[in-house]
Amino acid sequence: MLRNVTARLELDIAGRTNMVLSLAVAEGATLLSERLDIRLEGVPLNPNELVDRHGSRLHQLVSGGGRLTIDYAAQVIGQAVSAPVDDLDPIIYLRPSRYCESERCCRPRHPNSGASAVLSCSRPSAPGCTIASITFGDRVVS
Repeated sequence: MLRNVTARLELDIAGRTNMVLSLAVAEGATLLSERLDIRLEGVPLNPNELVDRHGSRLHQLVSGGGRLTIDYAAQVIGQAVSAPVDDLDPIIYLRPSRYCESERCCRPRHPNSGASAVLSCSRPSAPGCTIASITFGDRVVS
């Protein structure tokens, strides 16, 4: 099965921010093509790729202030084997962020708009808020 994956984010960054993106297709999938383009005010940034214990590919970078654009596209065939689940997984993946109370500063915008991903931060000036919600179909990820 051929799948096309895309994401585009446009963020206004107030100042120097250390961020980790979780956009890329996980290890183990068969990629036909992949492109990740990150720019701050039009200047390309090169993130550091990290892989977690389940094969999730994360991209870490430090951004200065300004308009940050992130474009990701990939073509994938087949399906990766699911990672085993252990008792620590719910603790790691379901606990709230200790850096930002995302439920208070961010909420999805137009969850039924049909967009593949909608980014919204309802209170971007909330103290300590450096993340936002992304809506994928009917699922919200903070």
